Amino acid sequence: MGTSESVPAKRKELNEWMTGEAAGELPPFELAVAFMEACQESSMAGGVGEALREVEVGKATTVSFALDGESEYKLRDEGAAALAALLKGNTTIKKLVLDDNLIGDAGLKALSIALAKNRSITELSLKGNHFGEQGMEALARALTVNRSVESLVLERCQRMGENGMKHLAGALKDNNVLKSLNLCFCDLTDAAVNHIAMILPANKALRALYLTDNCFGSLARDTLYLKMRKSVATLVLKAGDNRGTGSEHTFHNVHISRKGTFFSTPITLSRARNETSGPIFTLHDPDFKELMADRGIQRVDLTGFRGRADVPEAAGQLR
Repeated sequence: MGTSESVPAKRKELNEWMTGEAAGELPPFELAVAFMEACQESSMAGGVGEALREVEVGKATTVSFALDGESEYKLRDEGAAALAALLKGNTTIKKLVLDDNLIGDAGLKALSIALAKNRSITELSLKGNHFGEQGMEALARALTVNRSVESLVLERCQRMGENGMKHLAGALKDNNVLKSLNLCFCDLTDAAVNHIAMILPANKALRALYLTDNCFGSLARDTLYLKMRKSVATLVLKAGDNRGTGSEHTFHNVHISRKGTFFSTPITLSRARNETSGPIFTLHDPDFKELMADRGIQRVDLTGFRGRADVPEAAGQLR
């Protein structure tokens, strides 16, 4: 196995292409292949090279770049541009995983050019990358024309901000393909979430929206309630490891669905002890009482609690 000395050299060539007169275009296929081969010959970046080879060969249906290790193992912007060039001719990949690859705005811009033309990728995961508003603007443009991506994971992408969500929301107005959007752990504020909430009535495709562990408060949560479509709904509360010891506890894994639309938000439960039946958990948030009456929630699932969870009584509290 060779050294990794040629990998930085090829990264430099890719960077010069991306920042030169050809900025905004994908690098030549030959340069992408040269970067791939340099990675393959490297003792440190071999995993990246092999994953790029899978894309170039065009037989694999799932390709993952979610590799362990230091920055040499990561795609970064230059590697993302090389990947985008190789994706142009690929028609087999269904699932592409690019988690934690230090991809910034320039890398996402390149990937978005390829994504706008790709017709095979149905699942795209960009978890934990470093792109911000400019990258999201490019991705949004791609999503307005892409007709294959049904699942998009942006979890832990914490630099998108309010304007990034504004761009994304604009794309979702016209996108009728995307069914699942994961925005967990993205540090999204009320203003950022409101952009997404406002397009929910018009979007007919989105079935799953995940917003666990963000920074928005009750105002954005209420907007989400109001904008989600009215129909049969299910409220699911799963305790997991959040069992607490006091009389009240806030859970952060709540899924409310209407016509299959889901999101996650905190909710507080009261816990009282019944001498014969054990703990009884009841909902006491007035927003959820209104939600039950106004949105048609039919079932409360308290799966995962220790002791007895009195589901009928909890549902009665909502009514």
